[in-house]
Amino acid sequence: MRVYRDFAPASSLGELEARQRASDERLIAWCDGLDEAGCDAMVDMDRGDHVQRDRAAHVLAHLFMHQTHHRGQFTRCSPARRWRRRSSTSS
Repeated sequence: MRVYRDFAPASSLGELEARQRASDERLIAWCDGLDEAGCDAMVDMDRGDHVQRDRAAHVLAHLFMHQTHHRGQFTRCSPARRWRRRSSTSS
């Protein structure tokens, strides 16, 4: 896909955090500017082998649910969670 052609992995957790914050701020600003017509606007998404079209509101709903899914995965497997669980059972 074209969107990933120039992607380079973050070299540190700090860089990843800064990138995520910048991405979140762009998304928040874009959502803040939406009105009803913007929510109903069609969005084209390049999927590599085809272009998917959907309403902006549907794309955003999917994006937010998908983020929740991945954040839950991270919380489930994060080292901090394992440490908290071990430290609470060792007392």
